[in-house]
Amino acid sequence: MNIAEIEGETKGIDVTVKIVSLKQAETKKSSSQGVYYYGILGDETGTMPFTAWNFPTTLRQGDIVEIRNCSVGKYNDSLRIYVDSRSEVLLKPEAEMNVKRVYRNYKIKNITPKDLYISVEGKVSDVIKKNYEKDGSSREVTYFTLSDDTGSIRVSSFGREIMEGRTVKIEGAKVSEYNGRYRLTIFENTPVIMIDKAFDTGKTYDISDVNGPVDQISLAGFAIAISDRSGLLRRCNTCRKMLDDVRCPDHPDDGFFLDLFASFILTDGSGEMHSTCGKAVLSKLLSLGEQDLDPMKTRLTKREVLESLKKALYGRPFLMKGDAVQGENNLNYRVKEITELDEKGISKLLLEMEADLA
Repeated sequence: MNIAEIEGETKGIDVTVKIVSLKQAETKKSSSQGVYYYGILGDETGTMPFTAWNFPTTLRQGDIVEIRNCSVGKYNDSLRIYVDSRSEVLLKPEAEMNVKRVYRNYKIKNITPKDLYISVEGKVSDVIKKNYEKDGSSREVTYFTLSDDTGSIRVSSFGREIMEGRTVKIEGAKVSEYNGRYRLTIFENTPVIMIDKAFDTGKTYDISDVNGPVDQISLAGFAIAISDRSGLLRRCNTCRKMLDDVRCPDHPDDGFFLDLFASFILTDGSGEMHSTCGKAVLSKLLSLGEQDLDPMKTRLTKREVLESLKKALYGRPFLMKGDAVQGENNLNYRVKEITELDEKGISKLLLEMEADLA
């Protein structure tokens, strides 16, 4: 059976495939110890991930094998080939095979790590080139933001020239997670195709529609449950840690600077999301200038700033733009822009909330 012919869960099939990628991991069951193998198998018609509990240890990436009596099941909504003790794996040392790489198409908001390589479209912006040293040689990396009509994601490009403002389709971008955010990586041989397509990046989402990390999305709602941790903070000039006292225990002679921080819940009737924002947003919201946040000149107190912050935020309707980042337990919305809704925006939000509650 070819990969393309596999349409659903099944048992007792035979496939002849090339090992596109191969990794090994330890089992986590306390009752037994051992290893299992996982990766990508492919043939002339496509690719599919696999997991094997019974696999010859001498096999390597690039080998062509015949796998008899394997099964296909679902994992994270994706089909996967499973090899167990009832399966037989035979090496085909003389065989040759050109693998057709097939990638699932994703909107940026819906990207998850369940597919290691994906296809994605978007407009390129914020292109930055940097050099880094590794093993005594210098290599250039291009970083850019890719945006579609659902959100944005940061991309690292190794050896591939990317032009600012182009709209592209990337086939085979590698998905990873870093500091609670999803990121993509492309390489010299990753297909990047120029396309003629426009994306509407101004959509405002219901909170209930945001199920994973995604950058630069807009949410509208009411700010509630403002934490008493919010307000005026002291931070060490060197390590930037928040200080309970006037001196940093690790850098007592380095002084401090004043910062602004807010932690609250944003609700729109469809759901709630823990949200945070910092000085760039709050100084505008509270009309505070540099002199107000100069530790040598300010007359502001923590209590005054907290009360002003609660008055400016609590129960008020806002349109916000920021990044949804995965925290330890839930998504955290890191607000970068905040605008109070006008009467038209408030009416629309209330109507949507009524519909969600109906």
